[in-house]
Amino acid sequence: MIGFFPDPYPDELLYSACARFGDRSGYANVADVARELFGKQIANISFPNRLAHLISVLPAGHTYTVDKLIDDNTLLRFYSPFISDQRARVIRKEMAGQQENRIHSRLGINAGRLRVPSKLRFCPDCVSADRNAYREAYWHRVHQLPGIEVCPDHAVFLELSSAGWRERASIAVFLSAELSIDDRKPRRINTNDQYEELFLAIAREAQWLLNWRGVPPTKSALRNRYWNQLLRIGFAYYNGRIKHTELLKEFTRFYSPSLLQRLQSDIGDRNQT
Repeated sequence: MIGFFPDPYPDELLYSACARFGDRSGYANVADVARELFGKQIANISFPNRLAHLISVLPAGHTYTVDKLIDDNTLLRFYSPFISDQRARVIRKEMAGQQENRIHSRLGINAGRLRVPSKLRFCPDCVSADRNAYREAYWHRVHQLPGIEVCPDHAVFLELSSAGWRERASIAVFLSAELSIDDRKPRRINTNDQYEELFLAIAREAQWLLNWRGVPPTKSALRNRYWNQLLRIGFAYYNGRIKHTELLKEFTRFYSPSLLQRLQSDIGDRNQT
């Protein structure tokens, strides 16, 4: 059992809390932090497993559970509304257990088109606010989501830190925000720019997903919601079919090809639909 563990801050990655623990513990070998907390020398940023082991070594009197850490301090809540309940249960079980971590594959992230950011990211305004409130900066979950370009709270562009996601040198080391960021002047979005306003809207929707605690809809219910919306605005038939050509034309009128490319969501050759 460890002597202490820092309570995670609002929207803080569990990885970040572990890094702050490591900074305060002063281990001679920084890789020993992972072994102490998880029983294995590996530091996973977005979907850590071996969480039951972590719970077992926390100081007496703590109130944390595996599900609470998953919900409040990992990225799973961003994805869970779009996967089956069965798959979600499998992933949660895997995050608790000690088997090989295959969560990225189970969520389809490895085969997806959205690239994971090359470095952990931060918002300069969040850094200032966190230092004022807690005397230290930390890694926010919403800033690390693929496809998110701006901070939903401050409407400024996210900045890259020196902490890499997948470098061999950092895969077994927890890197704290305080030791990995530098002073940056906030780059505020242009509220008169339609694209940048969309970046902000997307970031706020992502933040909402992370914080939502409702029951996810089934795959068929989710499809019916999309179909009903398309039917309402004239892009679907009553027999359940979609007017793909008309929808695609309007979609690319609203979301230009250059914007979709910047969001890593370009739709390729439209003539193939």
